Amino acid sequence: MKQNKWKHLKFEKYVFVLLLAIELIMSFTFLGFIHIDPISLTTAYIPIVVAGCLLGPLESTLIGLVFGLASMYKASALYVVSDDKIFSPLYSGNPIGSILLSVGSRVLFGFVIGYLFSIIKGRKYEKIGIWILSLISQWIHAFLVFTVMGACFPQLGYTGMSTFHMGINDALIALCCLFWVEVAYKIYHKERIQKYKDAVNQSLDDPYLSSKMVAISSGISFLIICIAIFSTGYFAERSTYMLKQHRVHVTRTIEIDSLTGVMGRRLFLQHCQNIQSDQRIHGHQGWFLFLDVDWFKQINDKLGHIAGDETLKKFAMFLKEQFEPYGVVGRVGGDEFAVMIEEEMSQEALEEELEQFFQNISGIQKEVTVSCSIGVYRFTYPKTIKELLTKTDEILYEAKANGRGCFVIR
Repeated sequence: MKQNKWKHLKFEKYVFVLLLAIELIMSFTFLGFIHIDPISLTTAYIPIVVAGCLLGPLESTLIGLVFGLASMYKASALYVVSDDKIFSPLYSGNPIGSILLSVGSRVLFGFVIGYLFSIIKGRKYEKIGIWILSLISQWIHAFLVFTVMGACFPQLGYTGMSTFHMGINDALIALCCLFWVEVAYKIYHKERIQKYKDAVNQSLDDPYLSSKMVAISSGISFLIICIAIFSTGYFAERSTYMLKQHRVHVTRTIEIDSLTGVMGRRLFLQHCQNIQSDQRIHGHQGWFLFLDVDWFKQINDKLGHIAGDETLKKFAMFLKEQFEPYGVVGRVGGDEFAVMIEEEMSQEALEEELEQFFQNISGIQKEVTVSCSIGVYRFTYPKTIKELLTKTDEILYEAKANGRGCFVIR
């Protein structure tokens, strides 16, 4: 029955495809995000709300799926900022959690919003219900995202209650959503549109009307081409924007260490220097780590240079997995690495991460147990790079004096 009903709703199909195309455009261009320093607000959820209002739960759920997949794809880009890494199964350290956060929460939002609209339709105060639901959809979306975030990434400290910390900018986005839902609703229910809808749905039996469908299909194809153009331009522009958010100035010099894949010394130190100038974090505390692979020369001499390179690669890999969700990692010397933790982190939490890191690197080579010495310095922004390096270097030598294979925090 449902299959037959869908078969005869050609107009609704085209509306759905149109909303799907709009969702793609908004997800991959500046149209779906408003940057109000220092945060980014999304309007890309609005086509989901419109679909729920005009079509139903199935259509809004499918558009929610597209929104979620686009969010996960963008979060997996090389230039993503640290706050967005939890949306990527490649960078978060919790792939299942990232999929549930990026895709699951948006699919659930699509279903919930579509189901709520289906309850409202046909009621005495349908129009008022649509207005209210359109306004609060921003908070429904945020509540679901924060709830899943709290469940999958509890270390970040977010819960569903974080929804109520949203401010005036979010209220403006909610009004924007109400405006576009109202516009779409009025257009969709205009008498002329309804007549056209009936004609389109009966076009299977009318060759003349079927020819009009060709024109509509051509229009949709043109829209999809525009999506590709917009998306290409967006990624070119967004990569520049996000690199600026990372405080990275790209030069012709290769700044990524070719062996380990982490930042090279110059890029890492430049990033650390630039972040100190951010007045928004002045007075906040951060962590700077200086790491040295213990007895690396002996590993090279005993196992060979290939094994030595493999040790450094895996060492950097574990270091990235452990600490990139919280900051940046760089190789600053032959067997020396550094980490700047930019997220808020207690000493107890940091010690847990370090203990896990020690455990991970110990099995890099079967013939020897790999370990490292780590100097950890807790500092208050801003600090010069010279201060950070000098202080952590002193603490690192203290760790070596304690017998290596340990960390010292000061």
